[in-house]
Amino acid sequence: MTLGILTSVTKKHSAILLTNLGSPAAPTPVAVKHYLKEFLSDPYVIKTPRWIWLPILHCFILPFRSSKSAALYQKIWTEQGSPLLVNSTALQQALQKKLIDLGYEHRVALAMRYGAPSIENNIRQLQQDEIEEIIILPLYPQFSHTTYTTTEQSVLAWCDKLNYQPKLHWIPTYHRSVGYIRALAQSIRPQYEGTDSVARLLISFHGLPKEYVDAGDPYANECQQTATDLASELNLRPEQWSLAYQSRFGPKQWLNPYTDEVLEAWAREGVAEVTVVCPGFSADCLETLEEINQTYRQIFLQAGGEKYNYVPALNADPAHVELIYELLTPFL
Repeated sequence: MTLGILTSVTKKHSAILLTNLGSPAAPTPVAVKHYLKEFLSDPYVIKTPRWIWLPILHCFILPFRSSKSAALYQKIWTEQGSPLLVNSTALQQALQKKLIDLGYEHRVALAMRYGAPSIENNIRQLQQDEIEEIIILPLYPQFSHTTYTTTEQSVLAWCDKLNYQPKLHWIPTYHRSVGYIRALAQSIRPQYEGTDSVARLLISFHGLPKEYVDAGDPYANECQQTATDLASELNLRPEQWSLAYQSRFGPKQWLNPYTDEVLEAWAREGVAEVTVVCPGFSADCLETLEEINQTYRQIFLQAGGEKYNYVPALNADPAHVELIYELLTPFL
Protein backbone atom coordinates (compact mmCIF):
# COMPACT_ATOMS: atom_id res chain seq x y z
CA MET A 1 0.00 0.00 0.00
CA THR A 2 1.41 3.39 -1.01
CA LEU A 3 0.84 6.15 1.52
CA GLY A 4 0.93 9.16 -0.80
CA ILE A 5 -0.88 12.39 -1.41
CA LEU A 6 -2.73 11.24 -4.53
CA THR A 7 -3.60 7.90 -6.01
CA SER A 8 -1.85 7.05 -9.24
CA VAL A 9 -4.43 7.82 -11.90
CA THR A 10 -4.33 9.94 -15.01
CA LYS A 11 -4.70 13.70 -14.69
CA LYS A 12 -8.31 14.87 -14.38
CA HIS A 13 -9.99 18.22 -13.87
CA SER A 14 -12.09 17.15 -10.86
CA ALA A 15 -10.97 15.65 -7.58
CA ILE A 16 -12.35 14.32 -4.33
CA LEU A 17 -10.47 15.26 -1.18
CA LEU A 18 -11.03 13.03 1.85
CA THR A 19 -9.72 14.51 5.09
CA ASN A 20 -9.11 13.15 8.56
CA LEU A 21 -7.51 14.41 11.74
CA GLY A 22 -3.93 13.16 11.40
CA SER A 23 -1.17 11.22 13.08
CA PRO A 24 2.49 11.62 14.00
CA ALA A 25 4.97 10.47 11.37
CA ALA A 26 6.50 7.93 13.76
CA PRO A 27 5.85 6.58 17.28
CA THR A 28 8.76 8.55 18.73
CA PRO A 29 8.79 11.41 21.25
CA VAL A 30 10.21 13.82 18.65
CA ALA A 31 7.62 12.98 16.00
CA VAL A 32 4.77 12.99 18.51
CA LYS A 33 5.92 16.35 19.90
CA HIS A 34 5.86 17.84 16.41
CA TYR A 35 2.36 16.48 15.80
CA LEU A 36 0.97 17.57 19.17
CA LYS A 37 2.43 21.04 18.72
CA GLU A 38 0.51 21.51 15.48
CA PHE A 39 -2.68 19.90 16.81
CA LEU A 40 -2.80 21.65 20.19
CA SER A 41 -1.83 25.03 18.73
CA ASP A 42 -5.03 25.12 16.67
CA PRO A 43 -7.36 27.76 18.17
CA TYR A 44 -10.37 25.73 17.01
CA VAL A 45 -9.19 22.84 19.20
CA ILE A 46 -7.95 24.77 22.24
CA LYS A 47 -9.90 28.00 22.72
CA THR A 48 -7.99 29.25 25.74
CA PRO A 49 -6.45 32.69 25.00
CA ARG A 50 -3.11 32.24 23.24
CA TRP A 51 -1.14 34.23 25.81
CA ILE A 52 -2.28 31.76 28.48
CA TRP A 53 -2.30 28.55 26.49
CA LEU A 54 0.93 28.65 24.48
CA PRO A 55 3.28 28.91 27.49
CA ILE A 56 1.42 25.99 29.11
CA LEU A 57 1.67 23.99 25.88
CA HIS A 58 5.38 24.57 25.33
CA CYS A 59 6.58 24.49 28.94
CA PHE A 60 4.48 21.71 30.40
CA ILE A 61 2.37 19.68 27.96
CA LEU A 62 4.78 19.06 25.08
CA PRO A 63 7.83 18.19 27.23
CA PHE A 64 5.89 15.64 29.29
CA ARG A 65 3.03 14.39 27.10
CA SER A 66 5.15 13.63 24.02
CA SER A 67 7.01 10.68 25.55
CA LYS A 68 3.88 9.31 27.18
CA SER A 69 1.89 9.52 23.95
CA ALA A 70 4.76 8.01 21.94
CA ALA A 71 4.70 4.95 24.19
CA LEU A 72 0.99 4.54 23.47
CA TYR A 73 1.49 4.88 19.71
CA GLN A 74 4.19 2.21 19.88
CA LYS A 75 1.58 -0.23 21.18
CA ILE A 76 -0.60 0.09 18.07
CA TRP A 77 1.88 1.05 15.32
CA THR A 78 2.03 -1.32 12.35
CA GLU A 79 4.74 -2.29 9.88
CA GLN A 80 2.95 -0.10 7.35
CA GLY A 81 2.89 2.87 9.72
CA SER A 82 0.18 4.76 11.56
CA PRO A 83 -3.09 2.79 11.72
CA LEU A 84 -5.09 5.95 11.02
CA LEU A 85 -3.12 6.69 7.88
CA VAL A 86 -3.02 3.05 6.77
CA ASN A 87 -6.79 2.64 7.22
CA SER A 88 -7.59 6.01 5.63
CA THR A 89 -5.37 5.23 2.65
CA ALA A 90 -7.08 1.88 2.18
CA LEU A 91 -10.42 3.70 2.15
CA GLN A 92 -9.10 6.25 -0.34
CA GLN A 93 -7.86 3.52 -2.67
CA ALA A 94 -11.07 1.47 -2.37
CA LEU A 95 -13.13 4.54 -3.23
CA GLN A 96 -10.86 5.34 -6.18
CA LYS A 97 -11.30 1.81 -7.52
CA LYS A 98 -15.08 1.98 -7.16
CA LEU A 99 -15.24 5.27 -9.05
CA ILE A 100 -13.02 3.96 -11.84
CA ASP A 101 -15.12 0.81 -12.10
CA LEU A 102 -18.23 2.97 -12.41
CA GLY A 103 -16.68 5.10 -15.13
CA TYR A 104 -16.01 8.27 -13.14
CA GLU A 105 -12.89 10.27 -13.92
CA HIS A 106 -12.48 11.95 -10.53
CA ARG A 107 -9.23 11.29 -8.73
CA VAL A 108 -9.35 10.70 -4.97
CA ALA A 109 -6.89 12.48 -2.69
CA LEU A 110 -6.32 12.12 1.05
CA ALA A 111 -5.25 14.86 3.46
CA MET A 112 -4.75 15.10 7.19
CA ARG A 113 -5.55 18.27 9.10
CA TYR A 114 -2.38 17.78 11.14
CA GLY A 115 0.68 15.92 9.92
CA ALA A 116 1.11 14.26 6.54
CA PRO A 117 -0.17 14.04 3.88
CA SER A 118 -0.97 17.67 4.63
CA ILE A 119 -3.75 19.86 3.33
CA GLU A 120 -1.10 22.29 2.08
CA ASN A 121 0.70 19.70 -0.06
CA ASN A 122 -2.57 18.37 -1.44
CA ILE A 123 -3.78 21.83 -2.43
CA ARG A 124 -0.43 22.59 -4.06
CA GLN A 125 -0.58 19.33 -6.02
CA LEU A 126 -4.16 19.88 -7.13
CA GLN A 127 -3.30 23.39 -8.27
CA GLN A 128 -0.24 22.14 -10.16
CA ASP A 129 -2.40 19.55 -11.91
CA GLU A 130 -4.93 22.23 -12.87
CA ILE A 131 -7.81 20.66 -10.97
CA GLU A 132 -10.78 22.97 -11.42
CA GLU A 133 -13.30 21.39 -9.05
CA ILE A 134 -12.81 19.73 -5.63
CA ILE A 135 -15.40 17.78 -3.65
CA ILE A 136 -14.31 17.80 -0.03
CA LEU A 137 -15.46 15.21 2.50
CA PRO A 138 -14.17 15.59 6.06
CA LEU A 139 -14.49 12.09 7.52
CA TYR A 140 -16.25 13.27 10.69
CA PRO A 141 -19.85 11.98 10.83
CA GLN A 142 -20.76 14.40 13.65
CA PHE A 143 -20.12 18.10 13.19
CA SER A 144 -17.84 20.05 15.49
CA HIS A 145 -15.94 23.28 14.99
CA THR A 146 -12.91 21.42 16.38
CA THR A 147 -12.88 19.07 13.38
CA TYR A 148 -15.02 20.21 10.44
CA THR A 149 -14.62 23.98 10.71
CA THR A 150 -10.86 23.90 11.24
CA THR A 151 -10.52 21.68 8.15
CA GLU A 152 -12.67 24.04 6.13
CA GLN A 153 -10.67 27.06 7.20
CA SER A 154 -7.36 25.36 6.45
CA VAL A 155 -8.43 24.46 2.90
CA LEU A 156 -9.73 27.96 2.24
CA ALA A 157 -6.60 29.56 3.71
CA TRP A 158 -4.26 27.54 1.49
CA CYS A 159 -6.34 28.18 -1.62
CA ASP A 160 -6.22 31.89 -0.83
CA LYS A 161 -2.49 31.88 -0.07
CA LEU A 162 -1.73 30.11 -3.34
CA ASN A 163 -4.18 32.27 -5.32
CA TYR A 164 -5.94 29.07 -6.33
CA GLN A 165 -9.66 29.34 -7.04
CA PRO A 166 -11.16 25.92 -7.78
CA LYS A 167 -14.87 25.32 -7.37
CA LEU A 168 -15.30 23.77 -3.92
CA HIS A 169 -18.14 21.47 -2.85
CA TRP A 170 -18.32 20.66 0.87
CA ILE A 171 -20.06 17.43 1.88
CA PRO A 172 -22.00 18.07 5.11
CA THR A 173 -21.69 15.82 8.12
CA TYR A 174 -23.71 12.63 7.90
CA HIS A 175 -24.59 11.66 11.46
CA ARG A 176 -28.11 10.54 10.50
CA SER A 177 -27.42 9.19 7.03
CA VAL A 178 -29.34 5.96 6.49
CA GLY A 179 -26.29 4.37 4.88
CA TYR A 180 -24.10 5.36 7.79
CA ILE A 181 -26.44 3.95 10.43
CA ARG A 182 -26.92 0.74 8.48
CA ALA A 183 -23.16 0.30 8.01
CA LEU A 184 -22.61 0.71 11.74
CA ALA A 185 -25.39 -1.73 12.58
CA GLN A 186 -24.00 -4.23 10.09
CA SER A 187 -20.60 -4.04 11.79
CA ILE A 188 -22.13 -4.68 15.22
CA ARG A 189 -24.53 -7.52 14.44
CA PRO A 190 -21.85 -10.25 14.12
CA GLN A 191 -21.17 -9.81 17.85
CA TYR A 192 -24.62 -11.21 18.55
CA GLU A 193 -24.82 -13.99 15.97
CA GLY A 194 -25.21 -17.44 17.48
CA THR A 195 -25.91 -16.13 20.98
CA ASP A 196 -29.10 -16.11 23.00
CA SER A 197 -28.28 -12.92 24.89
CA VAL A 198 -27.43 -9.40 23.75
CA ALA A 199 -24.33 -7.85 25.31
CA ARG A 200 -24.78 -4.37 26.74
CA LEU A 201 -23.83 -1.91 23.99
CA LEU A 202 -21.76 1.17 24.78
CA ILE A 203 -21.66 3.77 22.02
CA SER A 204 -18.55 5.83 22.66
CA PHE A 205 -17.70 9.15 21.03
CA HIS A 206 -14.63 11.31 21.34
CA GLY A 207 -15.16 13.83 24.11
CA LEU A 208 -15.38 17.61 23.87
CA PRO A 209 -15.10 20.29 26.55
CA LYS A 210 -18.60 21.05 27.79
CA GLU A 211 -18.03 24.77 27.41
CA TYR A 212 -17.71 24.32 23.62
CA VAL A 213 -21.17 22.78 23.47
CA ASP A 214 -22.54 25.42 25.82
CA ALA A 215 -21.19 28.01 23.34
CA GLY A 216 -23.20 26.46 20.50
CA ASP A 217 -21.19 23.58 19.06
CA PRO A 218 -23.83 21.02 17.88
CA TYR A 219 -21.55 18.02 18.41
CA ALA A 220 -23.25 16.51 21.47
CA ASN A 221 -26.69 16.72 19.89
CA GLU A 222 -25.48 14.99 16.73
CA CYS A 223 -23.80 12.25 18.78
CA GLN A 224 -27.05 11.65 20.63
CA GLN A 225 -28.98 11.45 17.36
CA THR A 226 -26.51 8.95 15.90
CA ALA A 227 -26.64 6.79 19.02
CA THR A 228 -30.44 6.84 19.13
CA ASP A 229 -30.75 5.97 15.45
CA LEU A 230 -28.22 3.16 15.80
CA ALA A 231 -29.97 1.64 18.81
CA SER A 232 -33.26 1.82 16.91
CA GLU A 233 -31.72 0.10 13.87
CA LEU A 234 -30.49 -2.68 16.18
CA ASN A 235 -33.91 -2.92 17.91
CA LEU A 236 -32.33 -2.37 21.32
CA ARG A 237 -34.34 -1.44 24.37
CA PRO A 238 -33.20 1.62 26.38
CA GLU A 239 -31.66 -0.53 29.11
CA GLN A 240 -29.54 -2.42 26.57
CA TRP A 241 -27.36 0.47 25.48
CA SER A 242 -25.82 3.75 26.57
CA LEU A 243 -23.85 6.65 25.13
CA ALA A 244 -20.57 7.88 26.62
CA TYR A 245 -17.57 10.06 25.80
CA GLN A 246 -13.88 9.16 25.83
CA SER A 247 -10.43 10.76 25.43
CA ARG A 248 -10.80 13.69 27.82
CA PHE A 249 -7.74 15.49 29.14
CA GLY A 250 -7.07 18.53 31.28
CA PRO A 251 -8.97 19.91 34.26
CA LYS A 252 -12.05 21.25 32.47
CA GLN A 253 -15.38 19.47 32.48
CA TRP A 254 -15.96 17.45 29.34
CA LEU A 255 -19.11 15.90 27.92
CA ASN A 256 -20.22 13.03 30.09
CA PRO A 257 -20.83 10.30 31.09
CA TYR A 258 -17.23 9.18 30.63
CA THR A 259 -16.65 5.89 28.83
CA ASP A 260 -14.17 4.46 31.34
CA GLU A 261 -16.43 5.28 34.29
CA VAL A 262 -19.48 3.71 32.61
CA LEU A 263 -17.57 0.51 31.86
CA GLU A 264 -16.29 0.22 35.41
CA ALA A 265 -19.74 0.90 36.87
CA TRP A 266 -21.36 -1.70 34.62
CA ALA A 267 -18.84 -4.35 35.62
CA ARG A 268 -19.39 -3.65 39.33
CA GLU A 269 -23.15 -3.85 38.78
CA GLY A 270 -22.75 -7.36 37.39
CA VAL A 271 -22.82 -6.73 33.65
CA ALA A 272 -20.80 -9.67 32.34
CA GLU A 273 -20.41 -8.75 28.67
CA VAL A 274 -20.16 -5.47 26.80
CA THR A 275 -19.77 -4.46 23.19
CA VAL A 276 -18.17 -1.10 22.48
CA VAL A 277 -18.48 0.77 19.19
CA CYS A 278 -17.05 4.21 18.33
CA PRO A 279 -19.18 5.68 15.51
CA GLY A 280 -17.36 9.01 15.41
CA PHE A 281 -14.10 7.44 14.20
CA SER A 282 -14.16 6.66 10.49
CA ALA A 283 -10.83 4.82 10.76
CA ASP A 284 -9.20 2.97 13.63
CA CYS A 285 -6.55 5.00 15.40
CA LEU A 286 -4.90 5.52 18.79
CA GLU A 287 -8.17 6.38 20.52
CA THR A 288 -9.87 3.19 19.38
CA LEU A 289 -7.05 0.66 19.19
CA GLU A 290 -5.23 1.60 22.38
CA GLU A 291 -7.66 3.55 24.57
CA ILE A 292 -10.85 1.60 23.84
CA ASN A 293 -9.57 -1.83 22.87
CA GLN A 294 -6.70 -2.09 25.37
CA THR A 295 -6.90 0.33 28.30
CA TYR A 296 -10.67 0.34 28.72
CA ARG A 297 -10.84 -3.40 28.15
CA GLN A 298 -8.63 -3.86 31.21
CA ILE A 299 -10.74 -1.46 33.24
CA PHE A 300 -13.87 -3.48 32.52
CA LEU A 301 -12.31 -6.89 33.12
CA GLN A 302 -10.47 -5.86 36.28
CA ALA A 303 -13.72 -4.45 37.69
CA GLY A 304 -15.40 -7.85 37.33
CA GLY A 305 -16.57 -7.97 33.72
CA GLU A 306 -16.12 -11.23 31.83
CA LYS A 307 -16.21 -10.47 28.11
CA TYR A 308 -15.34 -7.30 26.24
CA ASN A 309 -16.06 -6.90 22.51
CA TYR A 310 -14.63 -4.04 20.47
CA VAL A 311 -16.25 -3.31 17.12
CA PRO A 312 -13.65 -1.96 14.67
CA ALA A 313 -14.21 1.32 12.87
CA LEU A 314 -15.71 1.13 9.39
CA ASN A 315 -12.24 1.68 7.86
CA ALA A 316 -12.24 0.41 4.24
CA ASP A 317 -15.22 -1.92 4.71
CA PRO A 318 -17.30 -2.16 1.50
CA ALA A 319 -20.29 -0.71 3.33
CA HIS A 320 -18.19 2.34 4.24
CA VAL A 321 -17.03 2.76 0.65
CA GLU A 322 -20.64 2.54 -0.51
CA LEU A 323 -21.70 5.10 2.09
CA ILE A 324 -19.08 7.59 0.93
CA TYR A 325 -20.04 7.02 -2.69
CA GLU A 326 -23.66 7.77 -1.78
CA LEU A 327 -22.61 10.99 -0.03
CA LEU A 328 -20.60 12.07 -3.06
CA THR A 329 -23.12 11.10 -5.74
CA PRO A 330 -25.04 14.45 -5.82
CA PHE A 331 -21.76 16.22 -6.59
CA LEU A 332 -20.31 13.83 -9.16
